Amino acid sequence: YLRQIGQTGLQIGVLSSVRPLAMLFSQPLWGLAADVWGRRRTLLLAASASAVLVLGFALGRGFGFFLAWNVVLALFLNPIIPLNDSLTLDYLEDKPHLSYGKIRWWGAAGWGLAALVMGRFLMGRDLRLIFVAGSALMGLYSLLVWRGGRRERAGVSLKRGWRGARDLLRNRQLLVFLALVAML
Repeated sequence: YLRQIGQTGLQIGVLSSVRPLAMLFSQPLWGLAADVWGRRRTLLLAASASAVLVLGFALGRGFGFFLAWNVVLALFLNPIIPLNDSLTLDYLEDKPHLSYGKIRWWGAAGWGLAALVMGRFLMGRDLRLIFVAGSALMGLYSLLVWRGGRRERAGVSLKRGWRGARDLLRNRQLLVFLALVAML
């Protein structure tokens, strides 16, 4: 889509690097938000905001717009998979007959099927429809998060959460490990 509307390979590469870069800075804040507000509520916020924000890509044209919009969207998209995985593991605690691997397998199969169906659907059509479809599916996901599973109480206070962050930042071994992972 980006190539089709005139973005260069370099611009597309820069836009592709935004999400992992934003993840480095936003994940600790989302983790703190999940500790304070609860994982399900935080996931609902991130998914609902993403459902709305993804539509913005259909409106933009210039590199500056896509860069700024991609940063904002990445900040809300990044916590979705880790929070979803965390809630899945919570769900599995009460279901010893199920395994995380089976759930992930079905998720991967669903992802592959959705890519195939969307690819067929988009052939010969305006590619901006992918943003409408993505928004609709993320909205459906938000509804499922809102309706699903057991309710949880918020965890730690904001003050206690920041104190924990400070303690983590003082852990030299952890910081070295995270730096190595970031370089990898």
